[in-house]
Amino acid sequence: MAEAEDDLKVGFLSEARELIERASEALLALERTPGEPRLVAALFRAVHTLKGNSGLFPIAALTGVVHRAEDLLDRVRAGEIALRPEMADALLDALDRVGAWLDVFEATDALPADAVPVGAALAERLAAFGPGATEPAAEGPGTDMTGGPPCGWLDDLPAADRAEAEALIAGGGSLVAIDYRPEEDCFFRGDDPLLTVLALPGRVWMSVATSEPLVPGIAFDPFRCVLRFRVLSRAPLDELTERLAYVAAQVSLYPIAAEAAPAAAAPVDPMLRDLLTAQAEMLAAAAPPQTLAGRIGSAARVIEAALARSGHATLAARVPGDRAAALAARDPAPLIALVAEALAAGTPAASSTRPEEPAAPPPPRRASVFRVDQARIDLLMKLAGELIVAKNALPYLAARAEETYGSRAMAREIKAHYEVFNRIVDEMQSAVMQVRMVPLGSVFERFRRLSRDLSRQLGKPIRFEIAGEETEADKNVVEDLADPLVHLIRNAMDHGIESADARAAAGKPAEGLVRLSARLAEDQVVIELADDGHGIDVARVRAKAVERGLLSAEAAAALPEDEAMRLILQPGFSTAEQVSSLSGRGVGMDVVASMVERAGGSLTLASRRGEGTTVSIRLPLSMAVRRVMMIELDGGLYGVPLESVLETIRVPQSAVHRHLGQAQIVLRDRLVPLFDTRRALRLAPLDPPPAELSVLVVTQGNDALGLIVDDFRAGTEVIPHPLDGPLAGVGWVSGAALLGDGSILLLLNLEDLLTCRS
Repeated sequence: MAEAEDDLKVGFLSEARELIERASEALLALERTPGEPRLVAALFRAVHTLKGNSGLFPIAALTGVVHRAEDLLDRVRAGEIALRPEMADALLDALDRVGAWLDVFEATDALPADAVPVGAALAERLAAFGPGATEPAAEGPGTDMTGGPPCGWLDDLPAADRAEAEALIAGGGSLVAIDYRPEEDCFFRGDDPLLTVLALPGRVWMSVATSEPLVPGIAFDPFRCVLRFRVLSRAPLDELTERLAYVAAQVSLYPIAAEAAPAAAAPVDPMLRDLLTAQAEMLAAAAPPQTLAGRIGSAARVIEAALARSGHATLAARVPGDRAAALAARDPAPLIALVAEALAAGTPAASSTRPEEPAAPPPPRRASVFRVDQARIDLLMKLAGELIVAKNALPYLAARAEETYGSRAMAREIKAHYEVFNRIVDEMQSAVMQVRMVPLGSVFERFRRLSRDLSRQLGKPIRFEIAGEETEADKNVVEDLADPLVHLIRNAMDHGIESADARAAAGKPAEGLVRLSARLAEDQVVIELADDGHGIDVARVRAKAVERGLLSAEAAAALPEDEAMRLILQPGFSTAEQVSSLSGRGVGMDVVASMVERAGGSLTLASRRGEGTTVSIRLPLSMAVRRVMMIELDGGLYGVPLESVLETIRVPQSAVHRHLGQAQIVLRDRLVPLFDTRRALRLAPLDPPPAELSVLVVTQGNDALGLIVDDFRAGTEVIPHPLDGPLAGVGWVSGAALLGDGSILLLLNLEDLLTCRS
């Protein structure tokens, strides 16, 4: 039972958080398109479902807050009031509080100690926006403490259930009559009235009827609920009130007083009377003496079973003794007297220990979607990675079979099996990666709330747009994006977008624009955050760099504009004149760049003065498996992310030109600067110098750069692992991978390595 309750709680928490997110998104969308019926319906449905689900747990304060939010939204849905910004603020605050309470409930199985007063304050704030401001914070089902249920309820019960109910209230026990009339459109809000009734504790009896005659034929509407449920429960009134809080307007509760119990027992059930009478008549009838013992034994078994099934537990317990007395005296008189006593006693109370019949289970339904612990998927991905390493060992084995053992036939067989193995592993890896893929919208949508709050806090009218939210990436990559994007959005809205007056003076619309978009580019996902603000003042950036001693005035003036803009990615660099609670403290952009680099990505900046700024982040689709180009340096192998590689070329020494001390080549009418990788890694130069240079052309921001290497090797797929120990602090190495032949491949961090140019 405990395990089932835990599963129910886990499912509730997961769905509740999704409903809160869905409701928040609908609220923010309604601020952009006020009164949109589809959004209002979606918002109401999410809050209503959350309220209903919360009623299954002892979290009345939470249910009360959500119930009041539902009341408010019901008036919005009915067109009685319009959704105003301050109303949306209150609803969002309530959803935030409910989300925080869910975290506490998950950890402690209870709400915080201050949940009741805080919940009452939230409910009062929500109630202030419409009629009923003076109503209590958490309204329960209607109760009638003096009256009783509608006439005839007890008479409608089967004999055994009626006797149990009468005995219960006659003995001073609690009995509550429940009259539940679901709303006609309850199915469209996700309600299940039958499930609500079956979940009630202490059910003694229930009946289901229609509140109006059913319409025959095609005019019948199966989606319109016209049911009425009548229930008798022995559970306490307070518990029932809490359980039914989310359908309070549809339920009436009637506590039944002891006076409702009849003074005398009702007549015995006709079938039971006939059965007992028949046994008494059989025992009294004249019969041969030799059959008397058999008749006494047979009648005793029938009488005992009938009395036990009908609830005469005390009388049934006397049957064995009376049977023994009748057999000893060879006279059925004791059993005949017992039957007469039972007939005179009327319908007894059913045994208090009689088990309730379980509700019929719903028909099984095959689930098309199910939740899986992420650890299991991560394990699958890890095993797929191990298969990749094992697969990559086969080409080495083929080469060894041919070169060391001189067996070309064996080498061919290994290569043939490698092709099959490679196809299967690739398909398996792709399938597992698809399981880990989630849309970026799961992260993007949460920024609508952030942008809304920032816009109001800064006093700037700013429109926040999202595009490409359906773009998918690895779950870990998507989660790693959250913090960097928070920094970028804050910077864009605080520093990038001007005030309404400044925009008007510049001939711009008063409302600023911040646009977050995503798209796929080969094996990468590209996220861009663009604003139409004043852009980056490159001259001011240069001045700040000189002021902080990062560059001399001459070096700053000679720095290309794109490289000057990248100075804002330096730790502690800020051009903000004022420090606010949002930004301007000189932290943020360097943190963003570091986060992106750790995720194996790159960050670029583009800005035009007076027109705005665009920040582009490129990240691999998956962090679990990386495709790299292997290069050789001083006898060692290094890996360069394949998404950064443009091409490989070999150029003669005579094709290298120098300008202001910078070596460069001309590649298809384009100047490509050269980077001496050996020198950057403090390796001795090749002696003698090669006649041709092996150049790996890679992307650096929006430009191309040529890495001079010793030689090229094939591209391969690897499983990157972080470095520990002394190498953990080496910035130009992002990790290491195991190759198929057992050797170690160091993965280069180009962003860090290329800073050696300065």
